Parts: sequence; structure tokens; C-alpha cells
Amino acid sequence: MNKRLEYVRKKIMKLTQQKFADELGIDRTSLSNYERGKTEIPLYIAKLIAARYLISEKWLLTGEGSVVEYPVREESFSGNTRDETKLLRIEANINAMLKETNILDEKIKVLDEALDRLDEGERRILIDSFLSIIRLKTT
Repeated sequence: MNKRLEYVRKKIMKLTQQKFADELGIDRTSLSNYERGKTEIPLYIAKLIAARYLISEKWLLTGEGSVVEYPVREESFSGNTRDETKLLRIEANINAMLKETNILDEKIKVLDEALDRLDEGERRILIDSFLSIIRLKTT
């Protein structure tokens, strides 16, 4: 899993270890140890990466399947900035999910339950993140 983690950081997100660690809320040394296989990656970190960066959790944990849960053509992203690539990936994944409404309904239920467990500060962070994405998309 350590090589897949490094792949996500370097090839997909194009982030330094420090920036990636900051986004995950961990220190750079821990991330370095995860990537080098010196320390096992905690499951909650793997789940956070999968959710935050739209990476298939199954692929991240096992190497099986495709990198994204709903594969989109990588050539769609060439020439884009990291933020534009992220938005294109989000849009492609949302469109794929909308085609599978029964899965979407279940995911909405899970998301709704997760939101109920967040405190006000955590909800604010999540809302601000969504608003940032929307602002990026409309500028």
C-alpha cells in the first residue's frame, strides 16, 4: 500500500510530502514512514485519502481494481492544473454515480448519517471545502 500512497501523492495530486501531510492532518515524518513502508498506514488515513481524493478504497488498500471507483479517462486531465483535475474527477465520478441511483441513494444515506455525527466545527470545515470547490468551478 505504501507505493500506492506515494503514487496518489506524486502522480495524481502532484503534492509534496509536506503539503499532502498537511492536508491529511498528519506530520510529514509519519507520511514519509508510510510511503517507505517503515510504518503501516492506519486504516482511517487510507479511508480519508480515498474519500478526500476520490480514490478507490479497494485499490488503495489492496491494489485491486481501478484507481478511481468510477474510472474516467486520464487523458481528460492532461494539461489541467491540480485543482482543475480534481474538479474534473469529481464531476466525472458524480456523473457515473448518478447513473446508478440505487448506489447513489445508499451513499447519500451513509453521507447523511456521517454528517449527523459531525460537530458544528467539523460541519463548517466540510461546507467551506465544498464552497471552495464550487468557487473554483465557477471562476
